[in-house]
Amino acid sequence: MTAPTGDGVPPGSRAEASADAFRGQLQLAGIGLLLAGIANAVAGLIWIGQSINTLVEAAQHSAPLGWLVVKVLLSLSSLAVIYYTIGSALFLLHREDDGDITFPLVIAAIIPPGCLFGLPAAIYAMVLLSKPEVKALFPKNTPAPAPAESPLAAPAPAKPSPRVLLSAFLALLFLFGFFFAFAFHAEQGGPRGRNSITIGALDPLFTWVKGPTSSSTGFNFISWSFLAAVVAGVAISALWRVGREDQGKAPRDPAWWRDWWKQVGVWGGLLLIACVVRTAMNPETILKPPGERGAPEVSLVNKLAGSSATIAGSPKAPPPAASPLQQPFMIGTGGPELTNEAVQKLKLSKLQADEINRILLAYHREYLALQRRHSKVGKDGAGRIFVTIEPFDEECLALARRLETELGGIVDPALLPVVKDGELPFAIFAWGGACNETIALWKADGKYQVEEKLTSSPGHERDPYTFNMSGPKLEEIPEQFRIFWREE
Repeated sequence: MTAPTGDGVPPGSRAEASADAFRGQLQLAGIGLLLAGIANAVAGLIWIGQSINTLVEAAQHSAPLGWLVVKVLLSLSSLAVIYYTIGSALFLLHREDDGDITFPLVIAAIIPPGCLFGLPAAIYAMVLLSKPEVKALFPKNTPAPAPAESPLAAPAPAKPSPRVLLSAFLALLFLFGFFFAFAFHAEQGGPRGRNSITIGALDPLFTWVKGPTSSSTGFNFISWSFLAAVVAGVAISALWRVGREDQGKAPRDPAWWRDWWKQVGVWGGLLLIACVVRTAMNPETILKPPGERGAPEVSLVNKLAGSSATIAGSPKAPPPAASPLQQPFMIGTGGPELTNEAVQKLKLSKLQADEINRILLAYHREYLALQRRHSKVGKDGAGRIFVTIEPFDEECLALARRLETELGGIVDPALLPVVKDGELPFAIFAWGGACNETIALWKADGKYQVEEKLTSSPGHERDPYTFNMSGPKLEEIPEQFRIFWREE
């Protein structure tokens, strides 16, 4: 029996009360560090988003990218700050290891804006951790001795407390990585009748492009979307392990976690470095929006032909004359506009690019007005809105030549696509009025339905073409079809 002290309190009770007080103080410091981590996370995500947005805008306008790429890399370093700050907070809150957290505490104390909470919390934690009584609260990384054989059953171990904050953070990280990696984008009836599918919000993991005469499929395992998929896989595996540990189905082994993080850090770091290097070497292509991808590359036969001519020692040919761009226009969110490649190759300033985009939109609207003058709206036998559009290729060709003349006042006309009957820029003039077109619109099962059919017209032979689409909202239907809709 333990003899009481002079104040009548047994020494064991006094030691337990002191330990409880130290645990409360450690939790207070941990909460301060957790607030610092949250502040750093909010600021870091905003910094990363602004840096990437600035880089994308610069790439779209062919501005210098060197310092902007460095700025993006610096903003990504905030993820390490968040990791160290929140990790030190969880270390103090759960006390599952006796490792050294001096470096994470220093990081939490000096990096703004989290240092407003992190500095006092880190100083307080360092003072506490310098006391032997506090160090004794952390389990030692020593192997447990083998249990002695006894006929009596050992008592069941206490169920560990759940790590709710860590589980929530891992779940959010998984969701971010998953939706970034597997963002789906599909385009049907694009420029030159091209159909495409991409998977990945930026630098897609998978691309499929099919045109009238060719198709291509590709997987990219050194891409930002694949890195996001790896992050999602790491987060869900860590969440699964934490759940098993919290349920008592697996031991809380700090050594296992250290080895696991080493593997994740090495392979994930290599993939991150590869993605950064690839982006720095070709940012215009890597950061291109999904809707602009799928441009054909130079064939291997042409590359070998050019190489063999050089190796054979033939005299260098004079530089070729400026050739027109094949597809300088695309369908943007507000209508036709220049592609990033066209802005770069034409070396346009932002003022020039904005003016050309304004001109393209004006001529596109004039084309739509011209199309409506040749349209007849009625209903078919099924009660659907039925639009018949007669050919108007001559008027459309005259409109395209006016556009060619006006754009020639800004850029060299030799760099623009040659206007030909039946081969007008699709993003501006669609099918150029060189076919018989019918459009059917109706609503069924709560969805708006569109069916467009194209057939040959006199002097313009073509294969029959049918385009179908549907959506629960009228705003999802393209403007050139929605203009004919009317509610009953």
